[in-house]
Amino acid sequence: MAAIGQKIFFSKGQCALCHSIGPSESARCPDLKGIGAKLSREFIFESLTQPQAYIYLDYRHEGPPKEYPARMPYINKNPIGLTKNEILSVIAFLQQMSGEPISVSPSELEVPGQAPSAPVKAGDSGPVAVAQAR
Repeated sequence: MAAIGQKIFFSKGQCALCHSIGPSESARCPDLKGIGAKLSREFIFESLTQPQAYIYLDYRHEGPPKEYPARMPYINKNPIGLTKNEILSVIAFLQQMSGEPISVSPSELEVPGQAPSAPVKAGDSGPVAVAQAR
């Protein structure tokens, strides 16, 4: 599952267009190295499907936090449009590349052609909070 998530991360998901895995001065968005060890699976899922719920500021540098110029898109909506299975695979990749056990079970994946158990949709945008990695 993590191998599929890696392919999605670097292709259809378009994650690598803005994010890096490791320090990069040219990154338009936060570095995702170790993110699977810093954030819970539920928080990552919410960050991907409701990206404006929490705004991450980069605290790695001295001085004020770095604000990133790009806004995270809703990856479960057009133009990216990842399915729940694809999102869970990306989470598995982020966990694995962080050295964490994968918390996504294959039994959670939806079988194509069957009715989804819970649709993936971005909620109404509520108040914005600033999140710090733990």
